[in-house]
This record gives sequence, structure tokens and C-alpha cells, in this order.
Amino acid sequence: MKKYIFIHGACQGGWVWHKIEGLLKSNSIDYDVPDLPGHGEDKTPLSEITLDKYVESIRSIINKTDKKIILVAHSMGGFIASQVADLEYKRIDKIIYIASLIPKNNETISGILQMDKTSKLMYGSIFSKDKKYVELDLSKSDEILYNNCSVEDIEFGKRKLCKQSLLPFITSIKLSEHFDSIPKYYIKTLNDNSLSIEFQNEIYSRYDNVITKEIKSGHAPFFSNYLELFDVIININ
Repeated sequence: MKKYIFIHGACQGGWVWHKIEGLLKSNSIDYDVPDLPGHGEDKTPLSEITLDKYVESIRSIINKTDKKIILVAHSMGGFIASQVADLEYKRIDKIIYIASLIPKNNETISGILQMDKTSKLMYGSIFSKDKKYVELDLSKSDEILYNNCSVEDIEFGKRKLCKQSLLPFITSIKLSEHFDSIPKYYIKTLNDNSLSIEFQNEIYSRYDNVITKEIKSGHAPFFSNYLELFDVIININ
């Protein structure tokens, strides 16, 4: 038996998976859709959020079960999933990245994002004066984050977005040789304005033997194309 843990991206929460969650329940699949510290319903103060806290919040879920773990990670969540998988390599069955970051050792989230020369993400980001957090510009989120989504889903997502601590973005990841041996799958989102398809192709190509799938969606396939996304996730083996 295996357990799926879904890891959301920046400025978001476990709520992004609510459509997927319904399908998981109806198919009697063991899963968890946690809010990372400071996201969703978690009340960790913004000033206390670190990459380590993100990672330990996922490890705590893993340590509550004896099952093998499948990590499903979106966007920034891929960075977190990679660190978790390296530390818990004996417990990880595979990582499924969705329009996501796959780091190399010692890289940072900020450094990786700078590789994407055609992303519109910076265009839609509002940084605090002290550069300690960033928010998404709601007037631009339709185009950058939620393109291809319904009006209902866009409004739902906008209401839920939160401030994103920047400390995890400038913290280097520490990966060992164990990370290379973990099976990796990458679901490309072909119409993505946050992480361009060119960037996605580049980021997974840095590792050998990454098996890829693709979905015609923007950066939020869990809204716009959730049935196909669920089908791809569950049938990856």
C-alpha cells in the first residue's frame, strides 16, 4: 500500500487540490493535502517560515505511516519534495512533479526561477519594501496563474492566495546521491505563463531518466484540467 502526499506551491495552500481530493476520496486512495507552514489554515507567522519548516512539516506526515510515499508536488512544492525525498529516501516510492522545480544540489528557489527568461511571474509579483515576502498581484493572476481556468475557479483561488515568505527562496538545498536514485516523473503544463514550457523542459532535462507527461493547461491544472491530471497521476507507474 502507498500514500500520496500533495505539496502545493507558493502563495497557495492545500486548498488547490480540492477537486483532486474529491476524486481521491471516491477512489478510496490514501492521501494527505497539507497546508505548508504559514499557508492555508496554518497560522505560522510569516517571519518564522523557513525551508526547514516546510520540509519537516511533510516529514512529520511521512513518519505517521508505514506506507511507501508518493510525493506529488506543484511549482515551488517540487523544491520542498526534493529535499524531503533526499532525507526520507528509504520511504519514497516516487516523486511526481507538476509544472515544478527540480533542483540540483546547493541551488535556491530564487536562483532556479531566474533561469526562466520568458516567465510572466515577476510581472505579477509584488514585493514588500523589506524584501521579506511577496504577494501575487490579483489583477494579473488571471493571466499568470489561472489562465485556462473558469471564472469560478479564478475567484476561488484569488480569495485564498496568501503572502509568501522569501526566506525559503534564498535557502540552498542540500541533496545527496540518494536523490538521484529516486524515480522522478514530470507533468508538463503546455500553456503555462508562470513557468514557461521551455523552462520546464530545461529543468527536468538536467536529470537522467525523468519520465514526462503533458497536459494542455496553464499553471493550475488542478483547477482547469483536474480530471486529466488525476488520471495521469494515478496511472503513473
